[in-house]
Amino acid sequence: MRRAMRAPPLLLPLLPLLPRRPPLLPCLLPALLAAALVLAGCGASEKAKQLASVEQRLAADDVAGALIEARSALQSQGQSAPARLLLAKALLASGDIGGAEIEAERAAQLGMAAAPLAPLRARLLLARRKPAEVVQQFKSATFDDAKTMAELRVQLAQAHRELGDLDAAGAE
Repeated sequence: MRRAMRAPPLLLPLLPLLPRRPPLLPCLLPALLAAALVLAGCGASEKAKQLASVEQRLAADDVAGALIEARSALQSQGQSAPARLLLAKALLASGDIGGAEIEAERAAQLGMAAAPLAPLRARLLLARRKPAEVVQQFKSATFDDAKTMAELRVQLAQAHRELGDLDAAGAE
């Protein structure tokens, strides 16, 4: 049971004129709970937004912006294989082949599936002027994802072309 507050005797005549305030906690409790739920749910969607932003910047050839966004994503999600993969793609687009190889390897160590890594690894080998290794490693690779297979076939055609095998390049 709540105890009523007593007003000083001087204020007793003014008491009916003062507005009665409801207790603060019951009013704030629903708002606090809603804010906590929103903040708890924002973590996953915010991470997805960061990764989508990196992909959009890469698609728009905004390499500098993609690098900034990817590094920012890694600050909040250091153990994220997709974030490492996107950083590797941004580094390769910027010309940092060594950094891209390191990040691709870290993504693989963090459990990134082989399908998203295969086209990137093929591009890295081509950037290192190793087309024979691209053909050797990826000529018989098959993945369920059509986009991955298309990207890989482009890399294989490029490798065959660099090796001077134009018939095989055309077959890809």
